[in-house]
Amino acid sequence: MNCFKIFSLIFILLSIFSCKEETDENPPIINLTSPTENTQYFVLESIPIRATITDDENIKSVQVSLIQEQSGKKVLGSLFYTPNTSNYRLEATFKLSDSLLASGSYYFRIEALDENNTAVVFQYIRVIGIPKKKIELIAFCGLNSSTTVYADKNDFNFQQKTVFNAPYFSSTINNYDQQLWFLPADNSSMLAFHLNENAIQFNQSVMSGFNSAFTDLVSYNRSVLVSTKEGEILGYSENYAKNYNYQTLGDRTINKLAANKNYVIADEADLNGDNRMANILFESTGAVKSRISINYSCVDIYFLEEEQVILFQNDEQGGRISELNIQANARRTVKTFADSIVAVEQVKSDEYLLSTATKVLKYNYSNGNLIDYLFTPYALVRYDDFDNQLYVAAGNELKRYNYPFNSPIESTTLPEEIKGLEVRFNR
Repeated sequence: MNCFKIFSLIFILLSIFSCKEETDENPPIINLTSPTENTQYFVLESIPIRATITDDENIKSVQVSLIQEQSGKKVLGSLFYTPNTSNYRLEATFKLSDSLLASGSYYFRIEALDENNTAVVFQYIRVIGIPKKKIELIAFCGLNSSTTVYADKNDFNFQQKTVFNAPYFSSTINNYDQQLWFLPADNSSMLAFHLNENAIQFNQSVMSGFNSAFTDLVSYNRSVLVSTKEGEILGYSENYAKNYNYQTLGDRTINKLAANKNYVIADEADLNGDNRMANILFESTGAVKSRISINYSCVDIYFLEEEQVILFQNDEQGGRISELNIQANARRTVKTFADSIVAVEQVKSDEYLLSTATKVLKYNYSNGNLIDYLFTPYALVRYDDFDNQLYVAAGNELKRYNYPFNSPIESTTLPEEIKGLEVRFNR
Protein backbone atom coordinates (compact mmCIF):
# COMPACT_ATOMS: atom_id res chain seq x y z
CA MET A 1 0.00 0.00 0.00
CA ASN A 2 2.82 2.36 0.89
CA CYS A 3 4.60 1.50 -2.38
CA PHE A 4 1.43 2.28 -4.29
CA LYS A 5 1.22 5.70 -2.57
CA ILE A 6 4.87 6.40 -3.34
CA PHE A 7 4.45 5.48 -7.03
CA SER A 8 1.28 7.63 -7.20
CA LEU A 9 3.10 10.61 -5.71
CA ILE A 10 6.00 10.20 -8.14
CA PHE A 11 3.54 10.02 -11.05
CA ILE A 12 1.78 13.22 -9.93
CA LEU A 13 5.09 15.09 -9.50
CA LEU A 14 6.30 13.95 -12.91
CA SER A 15 3.00 15.14 -14.41
CA ILE A 16 3.37 18.56 -12.78
CA PHE A 17 6.97 18.97 -13.92
CA SER A 18 6.02 17.76 -17.36
CA CYS A 19 3.26 20.44 -17.56
CA LYS A 20 5.68 23.10 -16.43
CA GLU A 21 8.12 22.09 -19.12
CA GLU A 22 5.39 22.39 -21.74
CA THR A 23 4.40 25.91 -20.65
CA ASP A 24 5.69 28.62 -23.04
CA GLU A 25 7.70 31.23 -21.16
CA ASN A 26 9.32 32.88 -24.16
CA PRO A 27 7.71 36.11 -25.42
CA PRO A 28 7.78 37.02 -29.11
CA ILE A 29 10.86 38.81 -30.43
CA ILE A 30 10.17 42.10 -32.24
CA ASN A 31 12.76 43.58 -34.58
CA LEU A 32 11.53 47.05 -35.62
CA THR A 33 13.17 48.61 -38.68
CA SER A 34 10.78 51.51 -39.46
CA PRO A 35 10.32 54.19 -38.33
CA THR A 36 13.80 54.97 -37.09
CA GLU A 37 14.38 56.82 -33.82
CA ASN A 38 13.30 60.49 -33.75
CA THR A 39 12.40 60.64 -37.44
CA GLN A 40 10.37 63.76 -38.23
CA TYR A 41 6.90 63.49 -39.83
CA PHE A 42 4.31 66.08 -40.78
CA VAL A 43 0.64 65.87 -39.83
CA LEU A 44 -1.40 64.09 -42.56
CA GLU A 45 1.74 62.22 -43.66
CA SER A 46 1.79 58.39 -43.72
CA ILE A 47 4.40 56.54 -41.68
CA PRO A 48 5.67 53.11 -42.82
CA ILE A 49 5.73 50.54 -40.00
CA ARG A 50 8.14 47.66 -40.67
CA ALA A 51 9.02 44.88 -38.25
CA THR A 52 9.75 41.16 -38.12
CA ILE A 53 8.17 39.27 -35.22
CA THR A 54 9.23 35.72 -34.38
CA ASP A 55 8.28 33.25 -31.67
CA ASP A 56 8.48 29.56 -30.84
CA GLU A 57 4.67 29.59 -30.70
CA ASN A 58 2.04 31.13 -32.94
CA ILE A 59 1.71 34.91 -32.61
CA LYS A 60 -1.91 35.59 -31.72
CA SER A 61 -2.09 39.37 -32.13
CA VAL A 62 -0.07 42.49 -32.95
CA GLN A 63 -1.10 46.03 -32.03
CA VAL A 64 0.45 49.33 -33.20
CA SER A 65 -0.43 52.49 -31.21
CA LEU A 66 0.80 56.08 -31.32
CA ILE A 67 1.12 57.88 -27.97
CA GLN A 68 1.81 61.53 -27.21
CA GLU A 69 4.80 61.66 -24.87
CA GLN A 70 3.70 64.70 -22.83
CA SER A 71 0.20 63.46 -22.00
CA GLY A 72 0.86 59.73 -22.17
CA LYS A 73 -2.41 59.36 -24.08
CA LYS A 74 -3.00 57.36 -27.24
CA VAL A 75 -3.84 59.42 -30.32
CA LEU A 76 -5.65 58.20 -33.43
CA GLY A 77 -6.79 54.59 -33.71
CA SER A 78 -4.56 51.57 -33.17
CA LEU A 79 -3.75 49.05 -35.89
CA PHE A 80 -4.60 45.40 -35.08
CA TYR A 81 -3.38 42.19 -36.73
CA THR A 82 -3.90 38.46 -35.99
CA PRO A 83 -1.00 36.61 -37.66
CA ASN A 84 -1.49 33.09 -36.19
CA THR A 85 1.99 32.21 -37.36
CA SER A 86 5.35 31.94 -35.59
CA ASN A 87 7.15 34.15 -38.11
CA TYR A 88 5.36 37.36 -39.06
CA ARG A 89 6.49 40.31 -41.13
CA LEU A 90 4.63 43.48 -40.18
CA GLU A 91 4.25 45.89 -43.10
CA ALA A 92 1.74 48.62 -42.29
CA THR A 93 1.03 52.28 -42.91
CA PHE A 94 0.09 54.57 -40.04
CA LYS A 95 -1.43 57.86 -41.24
CA LEU A 96 -1.28 61.00 -39.09
CA SER A 97 -4.85 61.73 -40.14
CA ASP A 98 -5.78 64.17 -37.38
CA SER A 99 -5.07 67.71 -38.62
CA LEU A 100 -5.30 68.95 -35.01
CA LEU A 101 -2.29 66.90 -33.83
CA ALA A 102 0.11 69.23 -32.06
CA SER A 103 3.81 69.41 -32.80
CA GLY A 104 5.94 67.45 -30.36
CA SER A 105 7.37 64.12 -29.32
CA TYR A 106 5.33 60.94 -29.83
CA TYR A 107 6.18 57.25 -29.67
CA PHE A 108 4.90 54.08 -31.28
CA ARG A 109 4.05 51.19 -28.99
CA ILE A 110 4.17 47.86 -30.82
CA GLU A 111 2.83 44.92 -28.84
CA ALA A 112 2.90 41.25 -29.85
CA LEU A 113 1.14 38.44 -27.95
CA ASP A 114 1.44 34.68 -28.16
CA GLU A 115 -0.65 32.27 -26.08
CA ASN A 116 0.97 33.21 -22.76
CA ASN A 117 3.43 36.08 -23.21
CA THR A 118 3.57 39.70 -24.35
CA ALA A 119 6.43 41.59 -25.98
CA VAL A 120 6.50 45.38 -26.36
CA VAL A 121 8.87 47.75 -28.17
CA PHE A 122 8.81 51.55 -28.37
CA GLN A 123 10.04 53.97 -31.01
CA TYR A 124 10.02 57.76 -30.70
CA ILE A 125 9.20 60.13 -33.55
CA ARG A 126 8.77 63.89 -33.95
CA VAL A 127 5.47 65.24 -35.31
CA ILE A 128 5.21 68.63 -36.99
CA GLY A 129 1.69 70.06 -36.77
CA ILE A 130 -0.15 72.07 -39.43
CA PRO A 131 0.10 75.82 -38.82
CA LYS A 132 -3.29 77.35 -38.19
CA LYS A 133 -4.47 79.89 -40.72
CA LYS A 134 -7.63 81.82 -41.40
CA ILE A 135 -9.48 80.90 -44.60
CA GLU A 136 -12.39 83.33 -44.71
CA LEU A 137 -15.05 85.27 -42.85
CA ILE A 138 -18.58 83.96 -43.38
CA ALA A 139 -21.58 86.28 -43.07
CA PHE A 140 -25.22 85.17 -42.85
CA CYS A 141 -27.60 87.74 -44.28
CA GLY A 142 -31.28 87.36 -43.64
CA LEU A 143 -34.47 87.91 -45.55
CA ASN A 144 -37.95 86.94 -44.32
CA SER A 145 -37.81 83.37 -45.58
CA SER A 146 -34.17 82.62 -46.48
CA THR A 147 -30.54 83.15 -45.47
CA THR A 148 -27.83 84.05 -47.98
CA VAL A 149 -24.32 82.99 -47.00
CA TYR A 150 -21.41 85.21 -48.10
CA ALA A 151 -17.64 84.66 -47.77
CA ASP A 152 -14.85 87.25 -48.03
CA LYS A 153 -11.63 85.23 -48.70
CA ASN A 154 -9.78 87.70 -46.42
CA ASP A 155 -10.07 90.65 -48.81
CA PHE A 156 -13.38 92.06 -47.48
CA ASN A 157 -14.87 91.51 -50.92
CA PHE A 158 -17.82 89.23 -50.18
CA GLN A 159 -19.10 86.67 -52.66
CA GLN A 160 -22.25 84.57 -52.34
CA LYS A 161 -21.49 81.02 -51.17
CA THR A 162 -24.92 79.42 -50.82
CA VAL A 163 -28.53 80.05 -49.81
CA PHE A 164 -30.49 78.28 -47.07
CA ASN A 165 -34.25 78.35 -47.54
CA ALA A 166 -35.00 79.38 -43.96
CA PRO A 167 -34.41 82.45 -41.77
CA TYR A 168 -31.26 82.42 -39.63
CA PHE A 169 -31.27 81.40 -35.98
CA SER A 170 -27.78 80.06 -35.20
CA SER A 171 -24.62 78.63 -36.76
CA THR A 172 -21.27 77.09 -35.90
CA ILE A 173 -18.27 75.65 -37.77
CA ASN A 174 -16.51 72.36 -37.15
CA ASN A 175 -13.20 73.57 -38.62
CA TYR A 176 -11.60 70.15 -38.30
CA ASP A 177 -14.01 68.65 -40.84
CA GLN A 178 -14.94 71.95 -42.57
CA GLN A 179 -18.61 71.56 -41.67
CA LEU A 180 -20.88 74.60 -41.39
CA TRP A 181 -23.90 73.83 -39.19
CA PHE A 182 -27.06 75.92 -39.56
CA LEU A 183 -30.23 76.13 -37.45
CA PRO A 184 -33.34 77.83 -38.85
CA ALA A 185 -35.56 80.24 -36.93
CA ASP A 186 -38.88 78.96 -38.25
CA ASN A 187 -38.80 75.16 -38.44
CA SER A 188 -37.25 72.01 -36.98
CA SER A 189 -34.76 70.99 -39.69
CA MET A 190 -31.02 71.34 -38.99
CA LEU A 191 -28.43 71.45 -41.79
CA ALA A 192 -24.72 70.77 -42.17
CA PHE A 193 -22.99 72.24 -45.23
CA HIS A 194 -19.53 71.01 -46.27
CA LEU A 195 -17.43 74.10 -46.98
CA ASN A 196 -14.92 72.36 -49.25
CA GLU A 197 -17.49 70.45 -51.29
CA ASN A 198 -20.06 73.29 -51.31
CA ALA A 199 -22.88 70.87 -50.62
CA ILE A 200 -25.36 70.03 -47.87
CA GLN A 201 -24.29 66.73 -46.29
CA PHE A 202 -26.78 66.51 -43.43
CA ASN A 203 -30.43 67.56 -43.21
CA GLN A 204 -32.49 66.25 -40.32
CA SER A 205 -35.62 67.34 -38.50
CA VAL A 206 -36.34 66.97 -34.79
CA MET A 207 -39.72 66.29 -33.23
CA SER A 208 -41.11 69.58 -31.95
CA GLY A 209 -44.41 71.18 -31.12
CA PHE A 210 -42.88 74.64 -31.55
CA ASN A 211 -42.65 76.63 -34.79
CA SER A 212 -39.07 77.50 -33.83
CA ALA A 213 -37.64 74.24 -32.52
CA PHE A 214 -34.08 75.13 -31.53
CA THR A 215 -32.55 77.05 -28.65
CA ASP A 216 -28.76 76.73 -29.07
CA LEU A 217 -25.94 75.26 -31.16
CA VAL A 218 -22.32 74.82 -30.05
CA SER A 219 -19.29 72.89 -31.27
CA TYR A 220 -16.36 71.44 -29.36
CA ASN A 221 -13.49 69.97 -31.40
CA ARG A 222 -15.31 67.59 -33.75
CA SER A 223 -18.56 67.30 -31.79
CA VAL A 224 -21.67 69.46 -32.28
CA LEU A 225 -24.42 69.92 -29.69
CA VAL A 226 -27.95 71.06 -30.50
CA SER A 227 -30.61 71.95 -27.92
CA THR A 228 -34.35 72.26 -28.44
CA LYS A 229 -37.38 73.82 -26.77
CA GLU A 230 -38.60 70.28 -26.15
CA GLY A 231 -35.79 69.92 -23.59
CA GLU A 232 -33.45 67.79 -25.69
CA ILE A 233 -29.70 67.98 -26.19
CA LEU A 234 -28.53 66.10 -29.28
CA GLY A 235 -24.82 65.31 -29.53
CA TYR A 236 -23.45 64.62 -33.02
CA SER A 237 -20.07 63.32 -34.18
CA GLU A 238 -18.16 64.51 -37.24
CA ASN A 239 -19.85 61.68 -39.17
CA TYR A 240 -23.29 63.07 -38.26
CA ALA A 241 -23.90 60.07 -36.03
CA LYS A 242 -25.83 60.80 -32.85
CA ASN A 243 -23.54 60.28 -29.86
CA TYR A 244 -26.32 60.70 -27.32
CA ASN A 245 -29.72 62.20 -26.71
CA TYR A 246 -30.31 63.92 -23.35
CA GLN A 247 -33.94 64.58 -22.44
CA THR A 248 -35.03 66.83 -19.56
CA LEU A 249 -37.37 65.51 -16.93
CA GLY A 250 -40.94 66.78 -17.20
CA ASP A 251 -42.13 69.87 -19.04
CA ARG A 252 -38.81 71.72 -19.21
CA THR A 253 -36.68 73.40 -21.88
CA ILE A 254 -33.01 74.07 -22.62
CA ASN A 255 -31.87 77.67 -23.14
CA LYS A 256 -28.06 77.76 -23.57
CA LEU A 257 -25.17 75.31 -23.85
CA ALA A 258 -21.40 75.20 -23.33
CA ALA A 259 -18.99 72.27 -23.68
CA ASN A 260 -15.41 71.24 -22.99
CA LYS A 261 -13.62 67.88 -23.12
CA ASN A 262 -15.30 66.65 -19.93
CA TYR A 263 -18.60 68.44 -19.41
CA VAL A 264 -21.64 70.01 -21.03
CA ILE A 265 -23.38 72.84 -19.19
CA ALA A 266 -27.07 73.30 -19.99
CA ASP A 267 -29.24 76.21 -18.83
CA GLU A 268 -32.50 74.36 -18.10
CA ALA A 269 -35.84 75.61 -16.76
CA ASP A 270 -39.59 75.13 -16.76
CA LEU A 271 -41.33 76.53 -19.84
CA ASN A 272 -42.36 79.60 -17.83
CA GLY A 273 -38.74 80.19 -16.71
CA ASP A 274 -39.12 78.91 -13.13
CA ASN A 275 -36.81 76.42 -11.39
CA ARG A 276 -33.82 77.39 -13.52
CA MET A 277 -30.79 75.15 -13.16
CA ALA A 278 -27.33 74.72 -14.60
CA ASN A 279 -27.38 71.06 -15.56
CA ILE A 280 -23.88 69.55 -15.64
CA LEU A 281 -23.61 66.57 -18.00
CA PHE A 282 -20.70 64.30 -18.86
CA GLU A 283 -19.56 65.28 -22.37
CA SER A 284 -19.00 61.70 -23.54
CA THR A 285 -22.43 60.30 -22.62
CA GLY A 286 -24.83 63.12 -21.76
CA ALA A 287 -25.43 61.58 -18.33
CA VAL A 288 -26.21 64.05 -15.51
CA LYS A 289 -23.39 64.74 -13.04
CA SER A 290 -25.08 67.42 -10.94
CA ARG A 291 -27.45 70.41 -10.96
CA ILE A 292 -26.97 73.93 -9.58
CA SER A 293 -29.66 76.59 -9.15
CA ILE A 294 -28.82 79.71 -11.22
CA ASN A 295 -32.08 81.76 -10.88
CA TYR A 296 -31.71 83.75 -14.11
CA SER A 297 -31.51 82.69 -17.75
CA CYS A 298 -28.11 82.72 -19.46
CA VAL A 299 -27.30 84.88 -22.48
CA ASP A 300 -24.11 82.84 -22.86
CA ILE A 301 -21.91 80.34 -21.00
CA TYR A 302 -18.13 79.85 -21.21
CA PHE A 303 -15.57 77.61 -19.51
CA LEU A 304 -12.86 79.53 -17.67
CA GLU A 305 -11.03 76.34 -16.72
CA GLU A 306 -11.82 72.63 -16.80
CA GLU A 307 -14.24 72.81 -13.84
CA GLN A 308 -14.84 76.57 -13.64
CA VAL A 309 -17.61 78.20 -15.67
CA ILE A 310 -18.68 81.80 -16.22
CA LEU A 311 -22.37 82.62 -16.75
CA PHE A 312 -23.55 85.80 -18.46
CA GLN A 313 -27.10 86.52 -17.34
CA ASN A 314 -29.71 89.27 -17.11
CA ASP A 315 -31.78 89.97 -14.02
CA GLU A 316 -34.43 92.62 -13.27
CA GLN A 317 -31.77 95.34 -12.90
CA GLY A 318 -29.50 94.59 -15.88
CA GLY A 319 -26.52 92.37 -16.55
CA ARG A 320 -25.17 89.79 -14.13
CA ILE A 321 -21.96 87.75 -14.32
CA SER A 322 -21.71 84.60 -12.20
CA GLU A 323 -19.04 81.99 -11.61
CA LEU A 324 -19.95 78.31 -11.34
CA ASN A 325 -17.60 75.78 -9.73
CA ILE A 326 -18.36 72.24 -10.88
CA GLN A 327 -16.26 70.47 -8.25
CA ALA A 328 -17.80 72.42 -5.37
CA ASN A 329 -21.24 72.37 -7.02
CA ALA A 330 -21.61 76.07 -6.16
CA ARG A 331 -22.32 79.43 -7.85
CA ARG A 332 -21.49 83.00 -6.89
CA THR A 333 -22.18 86.40 -8.46
CA VAL A 334 -19.02 88.31 -9.39
CA LYS A 335 -20.43 91.36 -11.23
CA THR A 336 -23.67 93.26 -11.78
CA PHE A 337 -24.25 96.34 -13.95
CA ALA A 338 -27.09 98.38 -15.44
CA ASP A 339 -26.86 97.33 -19.12
CA SER A 340 -28.72 94.19 -20.12
CA ILE A 341 -26.61 91.80 -22.20
CA VAL A 342 -27.64 91.01 -25.78
CA ALA A 343 -24.73 88.75 -26.78
CA VAL A 344 -21.24 87.75 -25.58
CA GLU A 345 -18.01 87.01 -27.49
CA GLN A 346 -14.96 85.45 -25.84
CA VAL A 347 -11.69 87.09 -26.84
CA LYS A 348 -9.28 85.42 -24.40
CA SER A 349 -9.75 82.85 -21.66
CA ASP A 350 -10.63 85.62 -19.22
CA GLU A 351 -11.64 88.49 -21.54
CA TYR A 352 -15.07 89.00 -23.09
CA LEU A 353 -16.98 91.51 -25.19
CA LEU A 354 -20.56 92.14 -24.10
CA SER A 355 -22.99 93.56 -26.64
CA THR A 356 -25.84 95.63 -25.17
CA ALA A 357 -28.68 97.81 -26.51
CA THR A 358 -26.41 100.88 -26.46
CA LYS A 359 -22.75 99.77 -26.73
CA VAL A 360 -20.12 97.05 -26.52
CA LEU A 361 -18.44 96.51 -23.13
CA LYS A 362 -15.12 94.78 -22.48
CA TYR A 363 -14.98 92.61 -19.36
CA ASN A 364 -11.84 91.16 -17.81
CA TYR A 365 -12.60 88.37 -15.36
CA SER A 366 -9.14 88.33 -13.71
CA ASN A 367 -9.26 91.95 -12.50
CA GLY A 368 -13.03 92.50 -12.66
CA ASN A 369 -12.75 95.53 -14.97
CA LEU A 370 -15.79 96.37 -17.11
CA ILE A 371 -15.18 99.24 -19.54
CA ASP A 372 -16.75 100.76 -22.67
CA TYR A 373 -15.23 99.41 -25.87
CA LEU A 374 -17.50 100.53 -28.76
CA PHE A 375 -20.61 102.68 -28.89
CA THR A 376 -22.46 100.47 -31.35
CA PRO A 377 -25.95 99.38 -30.23
CA TYR A 378 -27.03 95.75 -30.69
CA ALA A 379 -23.67 94.93 -32.25
CA LEU A 380 -22.99 91.48 -33.66
CA VAL A 381 -19.39 90.77 -32.70
CA ARG A 382 -16.97 88.03 -33.80
CA TYR A 383 -13.30 87.77 -32.80
CA ASP A 384 -10.53 86.40 -35.05
CA ASP A 385 -7.87 84.99 -32.70
CA PHE A 386 -5.44 84.34 -35.57
CA ASP A 387 -5.16 87.94 -36.80
CA ASN A 388 -6.19 89.48 -33.46
CA GLN A 389 -8.96 91.35 -35.25
CA LEU A 390 -12.58 92.03 -34.44
CA TYR A 391 -15.58 92.01 -36.79
CA VAL A 392 -18.54 94.17 -35.79
CA ALA A 393 -21.85 94.09 -37.68
CA ALA A 394 -24.84 96.39 -37.25
CA GLY A 395 -27.67 96.18 -39.77
CA ASN A 396 -26.02 95.39 -43.10
CA GLU A 397 -22.79 97.26 -42.27
CA LEU A 398 -19.69 95.31 -41.33
CA LYS A 399 -16.48 96.75 -39.88
CA ARG A 400 -13.10 95.19 -39.15
CA TYR A 401 -11.06 96.46 -36.17
CA ASN A 402 -7.54 96.02 -34.87
CA TYR A 403 -8.60 94.57 -31.54
CA PRO A 404 -5.71 95.60 -29.25
CA PHE A 405 -5.91 99.25 -30.35
CA ASN A 406 -9.67 99.43 -30.93
CA SER A 407 -9.00 101.04 -34.30
CA PRO A 408 -11.09 100.45 -37.47
CA ILE A 409 -9.30 98.93 -40.47
CA GLU A 410 -12.02 98.85 -43.12
CA SER A 411 -15.76 98.53 -43.62
CA THR A 412 -18.24 97.22 -46.17
CA THR A 413 -21.97 96.93 -46.73
CA LEU A 414 -23.74 93.68 -47.53
CA PRO A 415 -27.02 93.38 -49.49
CA GLU A 416 -29.16 92.35 -46.49
CA GLU A 417 -29.09 92.60 -42.71
CA ILE A 418 -26.27 90.57 -41.16
CA LYS A 419 -27.68 87.94 -38.81
CA GLY A 420 -24.56 85.94 -38.03
CA LEU A 421 -20.78 85.78 -38.47
CA GLU A 422 -18.35 82.87 -38.41
CA VAL A 423 -14.55 82.87 -38.85
CA ARG A 424 -13.36 79.82 -40.78
CA PHE A 425 -9.91 78.29 -40.20
CA ASN A 426 -8.07 75.44 -41.89
CA ARG A 427 -8.29 73.32 -38.77
